[in-house]
Amino acid sequence: MCDGVAVKSERLSVEDKFWSTSDLTGDAYDLVLDRFHKLLKPKSYLEIGTLNGVTLELANSASIAVDPAFKISRPLIENKPELHLYQETSDEFFSKHSPSAILGRPIDLAFLDGMHLFEYVLRDFINVEKHCKNNSIICVHDCVPVDAYVGRRDCSDFRWKTASRHPEWWAGDVWKAAIILAKYRSDLKIRAFNAHPTGLLAITNLNPLSSILSERYFDFVDEYRDISLFSAGESYVSSLNMIDASETSSLESLSRLFWL
Repeated sequence: MCDGVAVKSERLSVEDKFWSTSDLTGDAYDLVLDRFHKLLKPKSYLEIGTLNGVTLELANSASIAVDPAFKISRPLIENKPELHLYQETSDEFFSKHSPSAILGRPIDLAFLDGMHLFEYVLRDFINVEKHCKNNSIICVHDCVPVDAYVGRRDCSDFRWKTASRHPEWWAGDVWKAAIILAKYRSDLKIRAFNAHPTGLLAITNLNPLSSILSERYFDFVDEYRDISLFSAGESYVSSLNMIDASETSSLESLSRLFWL
């Protein structure tokens, strides 16, 4: 996800205190996503950022997957009535295609796991929401980095590598998109799960007609590009009010949070 991407480094100095929080000990994010499929039984699914197809394999419904460089070596169609693969960026996909037209219905469940930069995720959310229903669910991966190194914007910035418990991880600054959604789209219902390793957001009460995010997109990019977890980490994680991932293990518990 990081190769060939040049981004502006955060403005940090050696005096900045390294920020970290406890590792997330909830069920793995793909297990949580699997429960969404099995218990809520979505009839349509869209995935951005497929790579080798591990999460796409979980879907049992008509599905669309978008990735600029698929590395799939597993059978994916056997449990699906239809599967559409688009080997291109999500921006290219949405500029040319309508996922709801391809599937013949709105998207019930979406999983966003593309480029780990908040502006990409924000655009993906904007584009996906247009093809959803009010009670559809959009899941976003990597929104809870466990330290400032894992959640840094520039994956080629290694200044704090030795301070991290997980120097091999890069969640990027996807977490900034979560802040923007919570602040400027108070109509959304945002649930944050402590799914290992870097969290999972599940967002519902969607509004396909909302234009707030698209109208102010460039303002948000300018406002949030240079903030970091060094200053925002403590308040951000606290604001999530994270739910234990075990709350997705039964239809009874899951239906208190979502319905399809």
